[in-house]
Amino acid sequence: MRFTALAIFLGLSCATAAQNWALINPDYKYNYSNDGTDTISDQIRVMDIDTLGVDSMEFQLNGVIELLESTQPTAENCWSNYPILLNAPQFLGGRLIRSGSNWWMIDVDTTLVRVGEGLGQQWTGSSGISGTVETMEMITILGEMDSVKWMSFSNGVILGLSKEHGLIEYVRDTVHFDLIGIQGGIDLGERFPTMVDLFDYQPGDILEYRGDGSSTDGTCNYSWNYINRYEFVQRTELLTRTEYLVQKTSSFDHTGYILWTSIPCGEYTYSTNTLISFNVEHDSWTIDNELGNQMLNSLWPGAYSKPDPNSEDGEFGLYHGGIRWRARKDQTGRYVLDSDYFDETNWESAPTVIQCIQDSLGSIGFDRETIRFVEGIGRTRAVGHHFEDSFSDSLWAYSIGNEHVGTPTSISVILGINSEGSVPLKFFPDPAGEHIQISNSTTGQVVRISDLNGRLVVQQQVTSEQEVIDVQALQPGAYVLMVDGFVPQRFMIVR
Repeated sequence: MRFTALAIFLGLSCATAAQNWALINPDYKYNYSNDGTDTISDQIRVMDIDTLGVDSMEFQLNGVIELLESTQPTAENCWSNYPILLNAPQFLGGRLIRSGSNWWMIDVDTTLVRVGEGLGQQWTGSSGISGTVETMEMITILGEMDSVKWMSFSNGVILGLSKEHGLIEYVRDTVHFDLIGIQGGIDLGERFPTMVDLFDYQPGDILEYRGDGSSTDGTCNYSWNYINRYEFVQRTELLTRTEYLVQKTSSFDHTGYILWTSIPCGEYTYSTNTLISFNVEHDSWTIDNELGNQMLNSLWPGAYSKPDPNSEDGEFGLYHGGIRWRARKDQTGRYVLDSDYFDETNWESAPTVIQCIQDSLGSIGFDRETIRFVEGIGRTRAVGHHFEDSFSDSLWAYSIGNEHVGTPTSISVILGINSEGSVPLKFFPDPAGEHIQISNSTTGQVVRISDLNGRLVVQQQVTSEQEVIDVQALQPGAYVLMVDGFVPQRFMIVR
């Protein structure tokens, strides 16, 4: 009997230590695909090993988040009908037990895998599930010729086992996983990005980020915007980390006005140009990696972690209070990693009239942050919405090796030596109701307001030092305010 062969012909070649038909090697991360592509959908990692006795061990495997219902969140259900199973077992189950050449896959119907049996051999485990070695053959696995056994079990499970690489195929009903890579002392096949894969720069590379945000303390409304330019000067490789020397050039503008008035309550602008250390631990995030994020410490496909270990205890929960990663590949073949952080514990007490889904005005009563990393480029986007503040940050332009996107702003412009296009426009109030007032434009300049689709909705020539723009005809929502010689500013209209 011949089962579906695993077709992994990656052209890689290096020697690996034989595993003697082990299901897994605890020193490695096993990367699987469940859709027939070379994109990693699941990663099996050994999180803990308990020695049960002589030649006997229990392997605790990493879990994933499992959505228990397909109900999509709406304004009516406020996520309350969107339950999840925290730390759900993957297709191997949450545990494996090894004793000699026998392995038990612990699940609702525990399966005994006797990896040492030969062709045609049969056995029955204590749970009553029988297994058979159906086929033995030599095929190419991860670029090497390897001996493979195909086993079938009476509960419908089919396993492909490689002598050198462990479990290479798992089939059960409609579930099908193929091994596409291994990470560890030796990396073979498809690898999920490590920290240094995300932040892999050489001297001369440039990144430019632009961001803005707003907040209130109940008395004042604050808004700010900034430019951060990173030019990499030096790279040093150490055993477990990569250290960069970076020239960081920044400008920051902060304004504040007492609610619904034009009375200032906090205004300052500054720019800096300094050499900083930017350090990347290869396997974890640390605070001296300022382009990373603490979310990265839970980095594997489908990873879910609770930021507060004292909240949401238990294995079931609603879709809040944690971080979830999603992995995919872009058109260039690089991994794109998206994460969401939710903390929606206030929703059960929120009025039902509050719209639960994110809209152009942000959100009320919950925290949400999303962040995106691209392999070989780094952080490309970060957005956060909280009860009384919000922010957005994006990679505006970059020059990495021979890849150039956008045009990084010169250091002299950011520092204001040549202020054309670098000075933020000052205006209030934000959010606006009936009008906005511009305080640092000059007579003769043209004010333009567009919506987020780029459509021009207001155009007016400046006639005074305190120009007032009537926005009564505009619908509530987000707009962009533009004046020649100034950085465009986003603002809100709320009534």
